[in-house]
Amino acid sequence: LLSLKDSFKRIKEDNDFYSSWVIDKKSFSQAKNTIGILAKNLKKEKTLISFKEIKESVSENEKVLLSCLEVSKKIQKNDKGLYGLSSWPEINPKGVKDKAYLAFKEIGKPLHFSQVSKLIKGSNVQTVHNELIKADKFILVGRGIYALSEWGYRPGQIKDVITQALEDAGKPMEKNEILEKVLEQRMVKKNTILLGLGDKKRFIKDSDGKYDIKSA
Repeated sequence: LLSLKDSFKRIKEDNDFYSSWVIDKKSFSQAKNTIGILAKNLKKEKTLISFKEIKESVSENEKVLLSCLEVSKKIQKNDKGLYGLSSWPEINPKGVKDKAYLAFKEIGKPLHFSQVSKLIKGSNVQTVHNELIKADKFILVGRGIYALSEWGYRPGQIKDVITQALEDAGKPMEKNEILEKVLEQRMVKKNTILLGLGDKKRFIKDSDGKYDIKSA
């Protein structure tokens, strides 16, 4: 029926938009502009937003805005009703790695790899563990426990974390200060940290009882 009347114009599908129908081609140009602004904002903020937040960021009425979003390939909605760029794992998760990432984001704290597997329907525990080991976005923070690097966790063994803490301080540190800093990064026993700190090839203890990195 749309094809029979000349007043309706069909817009062909491309990389950014699904095929659609318009009465005035100017309205499609307006839709492209609206989606472009939203995509730019999402790329900058790097976070999912609600439809209410979208309405507050662009000057479009609700029906027009919904139509723009409906034909857009760049911006899509997840199963929780939040919008983001279609390339984001929160919108289109691809494989175990993305699903694991979403599990961490949803729980919001470090998890054991077996817990992550339980949160991914139909997943294999070893497959999940392998993905956590391989991907840089996951950091081992305890025995089988992982966290997201974007939460501020840094890679490396306990000795590496101690070294980083001393480098960040830029001066010798007391034992308790080092323990505090390392425990912010790793879920381990204090004795494990002290064992690493006892490596005389990497760390030295001065006359005040403070520790520093041993110079080469």
